[in-house]
Amino acid sequence: MAVDIVADSLPLDLVPQFTDLVSNVRGHAAGKVAIRGTLRRPELVGALTVADASMTISKTGATIEDITATARMANDTVYVDSVAGWAKGPVRMRGTLAVGSWREPSFNLFLTAEGAELWHNDNGNVRVDAGVSLTGPFRSAYLSGAVTVTQGVIYAPEPTGRHIIGAGDPALFNVLDTAIAAERELFPPPSPLLANLRMELTLSVRRNTWVRNREANIEIYTDDPMFIRAEQQSLALTGVIATERGEYRFLSKRFQIKRGAAIFIGTPDLNPTLQITGEYQVQTASRGAVNITVRIGGTLRQPRLALESDAQPPKTQSELLSLLAFGQTTTSLLASGASSIAGSAATADLFGVGAQVAVRRLAGVALGVAVQQVEIEAGRAFGTDVFDITPSDVPSGNFILSFFQQTKFEAGKYVNPRTFLSVQYQAYRPGIAIEHRTLDGWRFNAAIEPRLLLSEPRLNEQPIRTVRSYGGFIAREWRF
Repeated sequence: MAVDIVADSLPLDLVPQFTDLVSNVRGHAAGKVAIRGTLRRPELVGALTVADASMTISKTGATIEDITATARMANDTVYVDSVAGWAKGPVRMRGTLAVGSWREPSFNLFLTAEGAELWHNDNGNVRVDAGVSLTGPFRSAYLSGAVTVTQGVIYAPEPTGRHIIGAGDPALFNVLDTAIAAERELFPPPSPLLANLRMELTLSVRRNTWVRNREANIEIYTDDPMFIRAEQQSLALTGVIATERGEYRFLSKRFQIKRGAAIFIGTPDLNPTLQITGEYQVQTASRGAVNITVRIGGTLRQPRLALESDAQPPKTQSELLSLLAFGQTTTSLLASGASSIAGSAATADLFGVGAQVAVRRLAGVALGVAVQQVEIEAGRAFGTDVFDITPSDVPSGNFILSFFQQTKFEAGKYVNPRTFLSVQYQAYRPGIAIEHRTLDGWRFNAAIEPRLLLSEPRLNEQPIRTVRSYGGFIAREWRF
């Protein structure tokens, strides 16, 4: 061969015609390259520059703009002196490519990123700090380094099926969530390069990283780096992902996540062991506030749920389910319709009152389901970390009036990596809460919130009064 290429404004729009790794390529290249030798063993001499280019990485959806690059060619080696771009943070690459074989080059490339958004598609958007290298021949390339997720949102697959077994005593009800079957969408069939890729990475996750779907909005983080290893298309994770903030929806009720962890032990099926605790407070007219705890154990593919409470004497699982669904235990629900008059009239009254309570409570459940999609879309539109619409249980009175009066609206966001601010609106009163964490384990909380309290019920209504609560906490945490 004896080929000379000279370009002063070569359009890069043609690149997607030759590879599906990138799309929406814009920009121009300039330079001069001389190709000699043979097709089997080419020799290159020259240089290329790229300025003001942009592209989208097809697999992750990340868009990199303001790309500038310079590269030199000498014999069978391409020297990538500098490739720099911007994806809400700087991205840089340098290194060499050995192109003795066009079809199977060898790599010696290094990539760094600082707060760059390298994942932005329907599965989420994530910003990372990274320092990784790709070395070795095409058929046995080796990827190593460290990645830190600085912030982002991961949209978990929606559950497609759920089966609850044994709501009565003694026991736990098992939940089978088939959403994990969508795991394949996150890891599509690899290219020939990825099929033989060996990978050893450390992964750290900072606070303000959220996992969301219709049932959960949970913040995750790591205290110590996780290890990711991949070889022969087998991916294994080792480490612990923890959580202390978030919500999990069960029976249309929002359980506040207090603590939890997903423990990966290096198995190739990405099925961590779960240890998660959430709390929900039920207001009852007769007993006041009852705190119900849901404990999620088992594995991601086969989680096990159990309910507990601080009520004395202890409640059975069926009674706790009734408290969540109707705000009363089964015995209280039936007793509310009882009277001293025996016979069919009493029976009719009993079932009539029970049905009325059930209808009112189920109306609240239906509203909770209706606002789920509104919350998801509003959270995306406003860019908040938390956006909740908690509908009322519609205990009595005008349906529309009670809904707007008792529904709680809440939005929260990290104002910096250690300070979380949230605002609320309920019963025509605003509220605000702030939490700040220090590097040495101190946590400061302060809040002014509206609260709805149930008064003693009357014959034809359930009175509700609104109070404003003030609170502050100072806590110290030690981890070991």
